[in-house]
Amino acid sequence: MVARGGRVIALANTKGGVGKSTIAGNLAWAFATHDRAPEMVLLVDADPQASITKWFDLAESVPFDRTQLTTARVLQQQLPRLRKQYTLILVDCPPMQSDVTAAGVTQADLGLVPVQPSPLDMLAYSELVPLLRQARGFNEKLKLRFVVNQLSARTTLGKEVQESLADADIPLVPTMIHDRQIYRRVVAQGSSVMVEPGPARDEMSALAKDVLYALHSSEEE
Repeated sequence: MVARGGRVIALANTKGGVGKSTIAGNLAWAFATHDRAPEMVLLVDADPQASITKWFDLAESVPFDRTQLTTARVLQQQLPRLRKQYTLILVDCPPMQSDVTAAGVTQADLGLVPVQPSPLDMLAYSELVPLLRQARGFNEKLKLRFVVNQLSARTTLGKEVQESLADADIPLVPTMIHDRQIYRRVVAQGSSVMVEPGPARDEMSALAKDVLYALHSSEEE
């Protein structure tokens, strides 16, 4: 049973290159700077490659706190304590089927799984879905959601991809994140799409609303 307090969102996928860190960093910024009700946000880098840490090390300041917890044992020990200090904790899990990813997802209220919109990428999720379901066995309150990332501009989600995601029996959030140059540019600047008006900020704000809705919804969907 996971102790409650602040909410934990684990961004996880056993496949690398799906944009977990990009979504985690921009979501943290979106939650922390929300006009009406900014959250007390902690961004946890659980990936030994430390991509998200290197990203925000380039910034003069960020509107959220950061830490690195890169072992399963430390995650299991620290997340319950950190829940008491923050309203939202985002955990960027490593891109592998590891005990760290399992610990992050098992401790979470929501497992957010970025997926790329191609049939070949769907094949990689045969390892991921059992891991997610196993985590639910330890934490019955865990909610799971797919989010499509790096969707090409002016394209729709292919029927094969939709069917593959439906087969996994994990809901897909309504907002899809597109492949935009600005997502790469802000990483190099230690910044976020949330600081610049435009479609990237709009879709990340919409994704933040989807995530909050998922956190507060019942699972009788």
